[in-house]
Amino acid sequence: MRELGVADTHGILGLPSVRPDRTSEGLGWEHLYLSTQREQPYREAFDGAPSHLLILHLDGPVTVRRGQRGLSATRRVPRGGLFLHPAGTALDVELGGRLETVHVYLSDTFLLTLTELPWLVLIPMPNLGVSVGAAGWLSGVV
Repeated sequence: MRELGVADTHGILGLPSVRPDRTSEGLGWEHLYLSTQREQPYREAFDGAPSHLLILHLDGPVTVRRGQRGLSATRRVPRGGLFLHPAGTALDVELGGRLETVHVYLSDTFLLTLTELPWLVLIPMPNLGVSVGAAGWLSGVV
């Protein structure tokens, strides 16, 4: 199997205003792609990607506008803020200032495979008010 790479992402990392410092390229990771980068302000629309995207803000605060085929939500995101975007979904983003980030891309195919493992449905999560498995917990968090 081939490693997950920049072609499996939304395209943010290919923008001229985004300069990756380090990536997982060449490590042979099939289901995970990781990058750290410095991002300059931009406004762009991206098609859906076959991987889920988690962004960690290493500094801030910064204003971010985002939505799907239109900018509909504006947030002032502090240092340590997280953004999660599901696979297969278009994304419009306007970054209002300079930002250092970590991007984590997780293959949707791999994540779906995990939900089929029997141990995921056997782990009780009573602190959530219901007894569900890890897959249910992930659904509740996302």
